[in-house]
Amino acid sequence: MPGHRRVLIVEDDGDIRSLSGVLLQEEGFEVFTAGDGPHALRLVRSMDAPPDMVLIELHLPGMDGVEFAAALRKVPGCNNVPVILISGEEDLELRARCVPSASALARPFGMGDLLWMIRTLVLGPHTR
Repeated sequence: MPGHRRVLIVEDDGDIRSLSGVLLQEEGFEVFTAGDGPHALRLVRSMDAPPDMVLIELHLPGMDGVEFAAALRKVPGCNNVPVILISGEEDLELRARCVPSASALARPFGMGDLLWMIRTLVLGPHTR
């Protein structure tokens, strides 16, 4: 069980944001959500500690996922927070390489894949 690890979900689709949030809460994560990059940045800046992981949709209103990740790196304490960029776009892997400490997860994916990636990046490769 991950304890009180914090995950920020930045996703403009409310259904996906809610479903992902519920799934991660059921796995023991503390979940924060935002529907766009500017709101997510305000949320991160208001937190008493940085998130342990950020899950970002590549195409967001206001700023895309890569722009958000770059802005996140400038927030004190967030320069090495693991990021997962999510998209169905073919250039996702290439775009993820532009972001330090970023991984890519292509749509469609199963929730088991998402959980495995989050656990691996937040808790280490030998977690279940």
